[in-house]
Amino acid sequence: MRKKIVFICIFILMFKFSFSDLKDETEEVYLQIRAEKLVNDFFLVRYDYEKDKMYIGLNTLFYFLELYNLKVDTKTFSIDGKINSTKTRVKFTQDESFVIDDELFVDVEAIKKKLNFDYINYDLSMLNLEIKTGFLLPYQEKENSRIERLRLDDNKRKNSEEKYDYKMQRTLLEPGLLKLNYSKFDIEKKESYLTYEYGTQFLWGELYISGDLAPDTELKTRQLTYNDVYMGNNLVLGNISPILPNFISLDSNLIGVSFDDYTTYSQSNNGETVIKGEAEGADSIELYRNGILVEYLLPTTKDFEFRIADNITSSRYLLKIYYKDGRIEERTVYSLNDMDALKKGTHKPVVQIAQTEKEKNMQVVLKEFYGVTDNLTLGVGYLDLKTNKDKKYNILQNNIIYNTRVPSFPTLINFTNYYEIKEKEDSFEWKIEQKIYDYGVNIQQEKYSKYFYNDSGTKEYKSISFDKTFKLNSFEIGVNKRTLTLEDVENKKLNDLKTTNMYVGWYTSMFNPFSFSLNIEKTINGEDKYVKYLPSISLSNWATVILNADFTKYQKNKDNDSISYSLEINKRNIELFKENLYLDIGFVVEQKKKRKEKREISYGLTFNVDLEGILDIKLNSNIKKTENKKSVKTTGIDVTKLIDLSSPFKNYKNTIPVNSYLIKGKIFMDRNGNGIYDNLDTPLEGVSIILEGRKFTSNEKGEYIADGIGSGNVITLDIDRKSMDPMMKPVKTPIKIKTNNSSVLNLDIPVEVVSMITGNIWNASNFTEREFIQNISMTTVRLEKNGKLYKEIDPEFDGLYFFEDIPPGEYSMKFLYVGEESIEFSPSEVPIKIKLKNPSEGEYFEGNDTMMRMIKIKEENISNKEKEIIDDKPINLQEKVGNVEKSIEDIINNY
Repeated sequence: MRKKIVFICIFILMFKFSFSDLKDETEEVYLQIRAEKLVNDFFLVRYDYEKDKMYIGLNTLFYFLELYNLKVDTKTFSIDGKINSTKTRVKFTQDESFVIDDELFVDVEAIKKKLNFDYINYDLSMLNLEIKTGFLLPYQEKENSRIERLRLDDNKRKNSEEKYDYKMQRTLLEPGLLKLNYSKFDIEKKESYLTYEYGTQFLWGELYISGDLAPDTELKTRQLTYNDVYMGNNLVLGNISPILPNFISLDSNLIGVSFDDYTTYSQSNNGETVIKGEAEGADSIELYRNGILVEYLLPTTKDFEFRIADNITSSRYLLKIYYKDGRIEERTVYSLNDMDALKKGTHKPVVQIAQTEKEKNMQVVLKEFYGVTDNLTLGVGYLDLKTNKDKKYNILQNNIIYNTRVPSFPTLINFTNYYEIKEKEDSFEWKIEQKIYDYGVNIQQEKYSKYFYNDSGTKEYKSISFDKTFKLNSFEIGVNKRTLTLEDVENKKLNDLKTTNMYVGWYTSMFNPFSFSLNIEKTINGEDKYVKYLPSISLSNWATVILNADFTKYQKNKDNDSISYSLEINKRNIELFKENLYLDIGFVVEQKKKRKEKREISYGLTFNVDLEGILDIKLNSNIKKTENKKSVKTTGIDVTKLIDLSSPFKNYKNTIPVNSYLIKGKIFMDRNGNGIYDNLDTPLEGVSIILEGRKFTSNEKGEYIADGIGSGNVITLDIDRKSMDPMMKPVKTPIKIKTNNSSVLNLDIPVEVVSMITGNIWNASNFTEREFIQNISMTTVRLEKNGKLYKEIDPEFDGLYFFEDIPPGEYSMKFLYVGEESIEFSPSEVPIKIKLKNPSEGEYFEGNDTMMRMIKIKEENISNKEKEIIDDKPINLQEKVGNVEKSIEDIINNY
């Protein structure tokens, strides 16, 4: 007896030890879970960081997936029930599951294997969890049934991005938008500047002109753009930026014609990454590398450029663009290699012909890419160029691009050959990018002939790097070797300077909302070896904050040792007075120090006040402390006025880009139902429309003005229902619009009075709570008008249903069950007549109830008690079970 008791006690201790270890090693993590169309942004899981394992609570998971027929038993670590009418019973071991707070948590691999899931993928760095089951979910079954009914009723609608309700037409000539800007950097000095921007439609294209009016008159930019002319390419006439090899530098001010699709792209040049693009009307642009903010700029023109010279060429970049009119845009930055990889049978021409404005040097870039297969693209090109030093290039270019397009193991190989026709010299560049899940390998080489490296100075560049992402971190290590050719003036010859560097990079967002990175670069081989430490801390939340430091130490020349750091804080568009008064704060601190040199400290503080109304006025104050410790203060003013030349005296938001499209009109109560604003109708003030995620509000006359940039896109205009009476709704929303830049669309939005229909589906057959929820999840309520479907909804889990936004009229409501059980409703059809007592006020039509029961139960057997309103206590989806340890103790005591 005692031996048995001792044995049981040892078993309990062993069980408790192993059970506690498993659950105690995990931590709570909240992330977004997605299963097809089902999404939950705040889903609890438990994660073992040491073993890299995730555990999901089954009751919570089944509730999310609407699998109410599955019961979880925390005593036996098992589940029992039905999936798609198939009996399912699964038991989990204690090595792959544990119980906390009456919830059974199971390893995702065990769930995938034993429950027939296609995959369960999670990414802690992005805090998301994606699930795909190997069977139809209840909502999918119901959706399939609904689609079939719609097809039979001949009411199936095709949602195509090519369909739209309105289209902005291109025209020969529009008056356009003119923006005037007066600026004075220092009000104590005489210097002032007057500039202009003009945008309109001209010859069915988009015309953009900018220049100076004072103190000198100068035309700076003129562009006529035709978007998406052929194969996604844009045709630009005027100022263009040619796409050139890294080793050739030309005057950027070129006038000519360009036919390409390179809007935003990145290039690698001897360890330096160059990112270029356009963003008209941008207020600030942030650059993220591997999800971490590394740099930002405040552009003065629509063209922008970032240069990252840290030898790291395999990172992923993202741009976050904040526009002056309140829009926020995110752009993934693709390399030219990625953009030129085509699918089978498609081709992409690139034509750029221009000349420099001063020297009138003609520049020609001609390229053609063709997708031989989905994985292989070939390209050929001809470049006829002339630099400002009168050096000519006649280059035949050949490209081979191989892209596997495999999600888990993508491979990208790019080879480019440059053949100088007159000099008969070959140069080449090649790069291999290989991903294996979250591991990456990057190998590249650039080798140039004498005719090329005499100008650029780079004879050869080689690099290899390895990177890996894990949890909230990314890590990269690489080695590069560079051969530079320097001119020895005294001996009149060229000497090669070879250096080999090794770098390590670490990026982490574990300290969210702050991000941290550390790059270490060390010279392995070279004349003057050094080691460089580049730590960085950044924040992009309530403000933009970047703290960078640079610690460089040389092995021989100690006088070149340096320490520098910079702190930048930028907070823009602080609303002081609603929609009129804003405050921008910028703060910069910089410090540089070299051995045997005087320390330099500088800092600045900038206040910008944005007063919107008839004019946009900005006042800025800057304070700088120079190295001699003297403070220099400057105060400037910036005034902007936007003029719609078609309505010169109408006030617009002065931050609107001149090539933006405009949508304007009136929001009104349509009392006579004709859809046209007339004397019987009432304008609605304070109603907001939503366009590209932004809100535009109507004034006291019901008028609104909305702007945006997205030529050729199909955008959706909707009404913010929270901004109007809940018993009102637009006659038609959402509205799809095909846009064109520099276009104006007049769009009035009529609003009608609506009512709400509510009712309940009651449990008339003593279904258990779980059975009733399962039956409700397979039920739809259908509202018909004139024998045709008007609206269809899903009831709530407790049987409550409601139809919103129903205008006056006669309707018929039907209850449909799409599951496999024998379920009927009594009544199965309810007539509804919506007639308003007051034409200006909607009403609630309640009490449209029905009873859910098994078909075998007759109507006369339903008692009055069953027809009473059921208890509305919260439904407990999980059966209460005893604690495992307590149960074992009871067995011992009974024994």
